[in-house]
Amino acid sequence: DGNKITTVISPVFETIHEYLLSNKWEKALHLCRFAENPKVWAMLTVLAIQNMNVEVAEAGLKACRLVDKLFHLQYIKSLKNEKEKRAELR
Repeated sequence: DGNKITTVISPVFETIHEYLLSNKWEKALHLCRFAENPKVWAMLTVLAIQNMNVEVAEAGLKACRLVDKLFHLQYIKSLKNEKEKRAELR
């Protein structure tokens, strides 16, 4: 009907995305801890899993309190074969 809707989107999402494009995972992790936003943590966790960054994914799963997925990720970390780890993360 032509109405405009104004909304505010936190710049945290874009900043984290820029950090990840620059491979600055620790900075993204620090920003998530500062923001204390479950949606920000979820975004970081998904991107960490997609990029096979197990340590950041583990921190994200802890922050999101996804215990079952955290246990599965710890199982993946315990695997000796890198091909098996990649297969489990895909």
